[in-house]
Formats: sequence, C-alpha cells, structure tokens
Amino acid sequence: MYRGQMSIKNTDRIKRKVLAAQIADNYIINLHIRDKYSGAATYPQVQNYAGHEWVIKESFEETNRPNIRKITIEVFEGSKLPDANTPNIYVLDTYLRKVK
Repeated sequence: MYRGQMSIKNTDRIKRKVLAAQIADNYIINLHIRDKYSGAATYPQVQNYAGHEWVIKESFEETNRPNIRKITIEVFEGSKLPDANTPNIYVLDTYLRKVK
C-alpha cells in the first residue's frame, strides 16, 4: 500500500472515531437533560448521523454507592445490531445519579 493510501485510510478511521465520540457524547447529554437514570436493560438503537448509520448500545452496572450507576455507551458502525464479536468504534463510560 502506498503512503498516500495509508494516510487516506487512517484519516477515514480517525473521522469515524470522532463521529462515534460525538454520538456517544450527545447520547449521554440527552440522558442528563431528561434526568434519565437508565433502565433495566441494554437499549440498542440505530441512528443516522453525518451520512452514516450507527448503532448505539447503552448498558449499566450498579455501583456500591446508592443511586449511582455506571453507564456504558458503545457505538458501532452500520445498521445491524451488534453481536458479541462485533468490534465497537467508540466506548464512553460515565456515571449517573438518580434524581429523586
């Protein structure tokens, strides 16, 4: 592979990672805006963003602190729901507090 082809391929890979990071950030912001304390299941959803299809998968873990959960957002490229072997493009972990 020529140097120019590698550069274009790397630029495209980085672009996809940046777009996936924006999707995950927006997803978390929406959870905060809606005071949503994440439900009892994983919620895969398909979203069209910047001319590409993406699958967003939300999951959570309880922590040892009451009313606080660890939320994990995974972003996958494409419109097919991922299986256990599908590599994600981006992962974002954060914590949410339950609003009383």
